[in-house]
Amino acid sequence: MTSAVSWAGFEAQAPDLASRVAARFAAHPHHVVGTVAGDGRPRLWGSNIYLAGGEMWFGAMPGPLRVSDLGRDPRVAVHSAPLSENLEGGDARVEGVATVLDRNASTEWMSSHLQVPDGSGRPDGDVVLVALGRVVLTEVRGDMLEMSVWEPGGGVRIVQRR
Repeated sequence: MTSAVSWAGFEAQAPDLASRVAARFAAHPHHVVGTVAGDGRPRLWGSNIYLAGGEMWFGAMPGPLRVSDLGRDPRVAVHSAPLSENLEGGDARVEGVATVLDRNASTEWMSSHLQVPDGSGRPDGDVVLVALGRVVLTEVRGDMLEMSVWEPGGGVRIVQRR
């Protein structure tokens, strides 16, 4: 991955695809994030993904292994699997590079971009921003799978498979 851009950069370069991918992440709160563990194997976990402030981001409780993973290797994948087998709305995947904000910046970010119910305190933890290096939206079109693939500066290309 040679370059990566913010969510706002993706929206500017591919507004239609960005809108469709955003709908996948808004359809339900829980998604899958992948990192590379210290021994080289993939590490997957569920996380809420947010699109706010022109960024794709997620939070992590203080001290998790995923933040250690990202300190060693910032590559990250975010997957929004559909809730039904017919792939209605598609299946979105984002590959990118993560930046873990320091504790003060994380607190400021959550205060500015996370809505919490009245009376509850702000979450404590780390904020991870995801710069996008590739986005793929896979949809069923008749008897074909159609993948809309975007990379920074490369536009959107469509790949179809039976």
